[in-house]
Parts: sequence; structure tokens; C-alpha cells
Amino acid sequence: MNAEKWFKDKLEAFREDAEFYAEELILDLTEQIVAAMKELGVNRTELAARMGVSKAFVTKLLRGNTNVTLKTMASLARSLGCNVNIEVCPKDVELAIKLYKTSPKRKDLSPGRFTEVYKTSKQEPDDEFLTAVA
Repeated sequence: MNAEKWFKDKLEAFREDAEFYAEELILDLTEQIVAAMKELGVNRTELAARMGVSKAFVTKLLRGNTNVTLKTMASLARSLGCNVNIEVCPKDVELAIKLYKTSPKRKDLSPGRFTEVYKTSKQEPDDEFLTAVA
């Protein structure tokens, strides 16, 4: 067995683990918050002030090694003028939002910039399922 296949097999096994998946979600949230901060020109100090917390707390959150509560997630998002979208769906279905930027200099995350919601799946779902997630 070559190293690449071994690594892929191990990674797939870890993806089934709830703790590994939780860490993946935390890192994904952290990346999205950092991207929104950059897009909006908001630094940690300003975000902390908007949230009513210390800069150290924001720094700890952005390190990606903190178990973020839904309340903290909501506070982070609202402080940046954003929403949080949580989807629970079968593992073989991925829902995603494509972000189309109208201008590279534009500094807002207005709903009009999110123009396409799409679905990818390893298997073709039936019409009933498509209606449920559309």
C-alpha cells in the first residue's frame, strides 16, 4: 500500500469520528469569521468591542481550538452583520453557497452577493428530497 492511499484511508476513518468532525466544523467557522473580518476591514479589537468581550477572548476564538457555543457563534455573526446557516443533511449530500463578488474592492457581505445555492451528491436524490433541501 502506498503512502498516499494509506493517508486517504486514515483520513476517511477519522472523518467518521464525531470529535474529528467537530474540530473540522470549528475550523470551518473560524475560517469564515476571519474571511468576513478581512472583507469588512474589522480587526480583533473592533470585533471584541462589538461583541462586548475582551480582545483576548476573540483571539482565543480565532485560534480555532475553542469549542464555540451557538450563542457565541450568533454573537460573532451578528457583530459582523452576518447570519449563521446550519444544515443537517445526509453525509453524501453537500449544500453550499457560492459567493459571487461584484467588485474586489467591495467591503460588504450583503445578501445580494450570495447568488447561488447548489447541491452536490454522490448519488442522485429523488424529487421529494430535492424539494426538501431546495
